[in-house]
Amino acid sequence: MTLGQNDHAGEEPFVTNCKEYDDAVGAGYFAFSNDDMKMSVFFGLQCGLLSALESARTADVSFIAEPRAGITARWLPPAEVSTRTTIF
Repeated sequence: MTLGQNDHAGEEPFVTNCKEYDDAVGAGYFAFSNDDMKMSVFFGLQCGLLSALESARTADVSFIAEPRAGITARWLPPAEVSTRTTIF
């Protein structure tokens, strides 16, 4: 993806990964064409997800009383409830 600046002069960086994209956007570059705008959205979503995962951490407090549920858990509905495709 090729990015440019508002003054339409100077270098136009070619972006191929999240680090290059983040650096270019931080320096004030943006997508010129429709194709580049489409790729910019892709980079924004994918790089944003990776950035969120990178900064994620485990919770200090769990609000789930019983985090493990197995086949013997009596409080779960039976499997037939979720596999029924017709309503009678």
